[in-house]
Amino acid sequence: MERELIEEKFKNVDKTLNEHKDSIDEIREDVKEIKNDVNKINIDFSISFAKTSAALEKLSDLPDIVVDVRDSLLKVNSNVNGLDEKVENLETKVSEIDNKGKFDYIDYVKKNFVAILLGLGGLLYGILK
Repeated sequence: MERELIEEKFKNVDKTLNEHKDSIDEIREDVKEIKNDVNKINIDFSISFAKTSAALEKLSDLPDIVVDVRDSLLKVNSNVNGLDEKVENLETKVSEIDNKGKFDYIDYVKKNFVAILLGLGGLLYGILK
């Protein structure tokens, strides 16, 4: 009887082991999937880290680039200011040349009023005589 009792207990233990073996196999399968996911995450993290490092390395030059752009803009601004002065001088010269090319009749008459009257008087005298 004792032997039967022991055999019965072994059967129960064997049955329980078989029931748990399926669960253990499922757990092992889940652990494999988790390991695969962790490996993919590690690979993705490595790629992301490499890309981030490269981007940060490129951005490290940004302050120098900004300073260069600022200096270039300052040079352009000073050149534009110089051009403004040159354009104003050119406008003045063009205006002077334009004014020299015009004949101001009113100014001429004012300056030569006496001569014009004498000329007209002499002309009328010559015609009427």
